[in-house]
Amino acid sequence: MNSFRLSFFSKSILPFIFVTFFSQLAFSQIDFEILNGDATICAGDSTLLSIDATVDSIKWSPTQDLSMPEALTTFVSPSVSTTYFATLYFNGLTQVVPLEVNIISEATLGNDVTVCSNMGMLMYDFTDLPFPGDYTMNNSNGFAIAENPDNVFNVNINNTPAGTYDLIVSNMACNQADTIQVTVVDGVAAELDFTEEDRSICLGEMVDLRVPAVFGQTYIWTANGVSLSTTNSVTNTPTETTTYVITSLGASCSVPTQDSVTITVNNDPSISLPETINGCENDTIQLGNNIAQAGTTYSWSPTENIIDPSVVNAQLFVEESGTYILTANNGCEIMDTIEVVFIENDIELQDTIFVCLGDEATIPFTTNPPNDQVTWTTIDGDPLMNVPTPFTVTPDDVISYIATVENMGCTFTDTVTLQVDSLPMGLELTFIEFNDAPAPICVGDTVQITSTTFNEALFPNIEYQWLVDDQILGNASDVLTPDSLFNVIFTARQTDIYGRIATNGACIDTVEVEVPVVPILEVSFGPLDQVCPNTDVEVVGIATDPINGEIVDPEEVEWEWMVSSGTVDPAEGMGENTPTVSVGTTDVQVMVTATYLGCPAMGDTTISVAPTPALGFPNTSICIGDEVVLNEGDVGTNQYQWESTANDLAGQENDPAPVVNPLVTTTYSVTVTNFTSAGVECESIMDEVTINVFDSAESLENIVAGGCQGDDLILSIPDNVNLGPNPVITWTPQSGGETLQGLSVTVSPLVQDEIYIIGLTNTCESIDNYGQAIVTANPVPQVSIDVEPEAANNEYGEGQMLALIADPVIPNAVYTWSSSMGASFNPNPSPSTVYTVPAGTQDSITVSADLLGCTNSNSLDLTIVEAEVVFPNIFTPGQTQNATFSIRVTGLVEIIDLVIFDRWGNKVYDNDNIEQEWDGSINGEPAPSEVYIYTVTYQIPGQEPVVESRDLTLLR
Repeated sequence: MNSFRLSFFSKSILPFIFVTFFSQLAFSQIDFEILNGDATICAGDSTLLSIDATVDSIKWSPTQDLSMPEALTTFVSPSVSTTYFATLYFNGLTQVVPLEVNIISEATLGNDVTVCSNMGMLMYDFTDLPFPGDYTMNNSNGFAIAENPDNVFNVNINNTPAGTYDLIVSNMACNQADTIQVTVVDGVAAELDFTEEDRSICLGEMVDLRVPAVFGQTYIWTANGVSLSTTNSVTNTPTETTTYVITSLGASCSVPTQDSVTITVNNDPSISLPETINGCENDTIQLGNNIAQAGTTYSWSPTENIIDPSVVNAQLFVEESGTYILTANNGCEIMDTIEVVFIENDIELQDTIFVCLGDEATIPFTTNPPNDQVTWTTIDGDPLMNVPTPFTVTPDDVISYIATVENMGCTFTDTVTLQVDSLPMGLELTFIEFNDAPAPICVGDTVQITSTTFNEALFPNIEYQWLVDDQILGNASDVLTPDSLFNVIFTARQTDIYGRIATNGACIDTVEVEVPVVPILEVSFGPLDQVCPNTDVEVVGIATDPINGEIVDPEEVEWEWMVSSGTVDPAEGMGENTPTVSVGTTDVQVMVTATYLGCPAMGDTTISVAPTPALGFPNTSICIGDEVVLNEGDVGTNQYQWESTANDLAGQENDPAPVVNPLVTTTYSVTVTNFTSAGVECESIMDEVTINVFDSAESLENIVAGGCQGDDLILSIPDNVNLGPNPVITWTPQSGGETLQGLSVTVSPLVQDEIYIIGLTNTCESIDNYGQAIVTANPVPQVSIDVEPEAANNEYGEGQMLALIADPVIPNAVYTWSSSMGASFNPNPSPSTVYTVPAGTQDSITVSADLLGCTNSNSLDLTIVEAEVVFPNIFTPGQTQNATFSIRVTGLVEIIDLVIFDRWGNKVYDNDNIEQEWDGSINGEPAPSEVYIYTVTYQIPGQEPVVESRDLTLLR
């Protein structure tokens, strides 16, 4: 089965605007930019033409169908395709800009075709048209058409009877439509498997084209209308671009099968290079003088120093000799070579020579060869005559000289600039503390060394280098700023001489200053032995110069003392280096500030205080028969003296930790004497401990407790019960269940009456049945509300009396009623009560039941129908509406009495019927139209009767 893909190009209605930007030469043309230009539109539509330019005036032509023929922006509505010309005028220049507007007319979406009945699929692709749109395809009959993807249609030809068919292609844009006629011929089409693709060859190459031969088919090859072969292959050497067409005819279908391939013949590109070319050092030269040919690419190698290697006449920056190859390729490739001869720069000058104002400078230079003639000029081009050798000058300002030599046709120049430098005046150094603190400068202080400031703009290239004792500061840790600044900031360590070298080009200046630094003394203390608590101690402070190691006379130092606890006397003063410190029972930290020549030094020490004896008394409760150690503390070197109210120490009176076995509660007292580490006896302390001896726990009375079912109940052992040392209490329910543990436990939730067996375990004994807890679980009453009378949706009228009954009624329970509207209940509290519906719209009635302290409640929501009386003032007897007069009510309102009088006071109606309605008659005769007076008496249940009088107009 064969498949054919047919692609046709057509136009769409959508305007497709091509914007062109013209770059103009400033000296001959007007600069402009096309904002909206060439366009394709539907017949009857308009489009915008717009140009951005600075002009004196503009004229469009032709002017027909233009909205504004003398404006930069205009709308056009041509009926046929038209080229519009915008003529721009500015400063005597004229510029003509053409813009095309094409009108879409008839669409040609495909050519008529003739096919064999087994041709398979015809494919129509409308996706790549210049003016795409949403295309549809229909056929008159016979074909199955599928669209996949959008705008690509497959037409199934197979098994279609011979005949002529129409494919209708349409696009709503501009009402485009076209009919493609497909003629189907009986028979099998010839098979043609031709896979060649269009390609390019070089002039002189041979082309060999062929297809597989199929028995019974004939073949013919043509090229540009000339027959070349009647076999399934052809061999040819084309001299120009040629399209080869193969046509094959089968035995049963008269429609031939065709395919083609286009062979593009390329001529060799044309390039020509000279064999050699001279290149002056650091010059840019052009390699060749060829004309670039369309469709041809160019490349140079090597690419180093070539500005753009893809240009046919590339430019080379000359740095050395070399061979360069140009390759041209338009499908056919040729190469050519050029040799570049390097001409070396013949003169070298130093770029800049620095000289201090008033000094003589020598200008050195070299040439190659050395005896080349050098011509000197100033930067302004003035020649220098009789230039001495060596070339020396004494400039008083910046000046430049140009040296010129000739070498093998290359002219070389070089320039030297003499930079005349000077230094500012008054660079002597002074020093100050960085925070402007007064003298002296102490070790660790921040110091700044500076000079008188000057106008730095006059000396933009000045540089600095700082020294200390003739050594470069560099990145020393005590230097806080770079050593290349005008000022330097550093941390003082010792007295030193600081110097600064100022350099401005060839000018150098050195200044220095001595910075005296006061040392920070090292503070130490005389020997301090451990002391007894609550004593006075003399402290000795010693100040040492860290630079020479000598002790400074205390009289030259101002001492200031502080202690962490206790007191110090005297606290400060010149020469006061031996104060007295009063200590307590703990170590004391002593801190001192020793100020020497205005620079303070810090020091500290600790006075060790002999520890107060630590007594570690045992647990004060033991079991009878147990032994106990009376002291578990640190005994140290202390002396002990014990006494006992039971006289049971048995020779352990001086033992630090006696072991005793008291049979009854006994008090033990002790006197402890401690000593310093040097053996000095300190003041004694006394303490005592009472050991309680436990024999057996006292009996426990039953614990009685109760609560409501579902609540939490706390059970606790009374506080006044002696449970012995380390007691553990357990609560075990008699009916079975989880055992609770603790002096106080929570039963959660309380479900039923229960007896808990209380167990006790302490250090001395274990009692399984130490007592009982009798727990009562009171039931929570359940309650609901019954209402008499019942009403749908619980709707009741204002003032209505209701009987409320709690259900069920539980003996001994107390029932209390409440209302969200504050209504009253009678009686209350009571299991049944009477409730009068209050005024309002909603009420919520709640009944609460309390049985032995256990409460529960339930609520009932009521909807209240408010009582209302409507008093009419007009009615029309005999009409279909409002034919009778009556008092209209809502809610529980009772009309008690209704009497109507005429304007003379005669009674015309007096409760004549139970509906209290008047039909507008008097004694059976129609009452006249006039104003009547009526009086009505009504009552809302639970309220007093109300009497009101109103006017009533009768109309006929």
